[in-house]
Amino acid sequence: METLRPLVGRIRGLVDHRLGPLGEKLGPASECTLRCLSCGHFAAPVTPGNDGARPVGCLLCGKAYDDVESAVDAYGAGSFYEAVTQGGDPPAYSCAECSTAEACVVPTQTADEPDGHVLVCLWGAHTLDGVCDFCQRAAVLALPEAQMCSDCLDVRFAKF
Repeated sequence: METLRPLVGRIRGLVDHRLGPLGEKLGPASECTLRCLSCGHFAAPVTPGNDGARPVGCLLCGKAYDDVESAVDAYGAGSFYEAVTQGGDPPAYSCAECSTAEACVVPTQTADEPDGHVLVCLWGAHTLDGVCDFCQRAAVLALPEAQMCSDCLDVRFAKF
């Protein structure tokens, strides 16, 4: 233990040295920058598009996920199996903004909200307001009081 203790200061110095220039890259993308599950720093920005390949990758330690499904497995809270069999919220939601059939929205911490949970789309790299009570998709809510997305609101108004 005594041989390792002096080296910890060097490691912290290396991390601070690596994080310095990364601040310029991570600053504008802080609303979609996730905490890396390997190194623990907010240095894993969500990369939009690219057909879902490598959607999240840490710029500090290099940990990356090959596709949206593996990123959802890592950042999602719980499992789909438990949500169906035992009730509760699913680990991910489909995105009303991207219109993908994939469950690509996870509630997670971001650099902007390190203490809370924000819905982040791992496909399109954007944040969302909440989950629509009617279609169960994550969306920018058109009617926040009723937890309703714009698509469901349009369907409701079309009936009048």
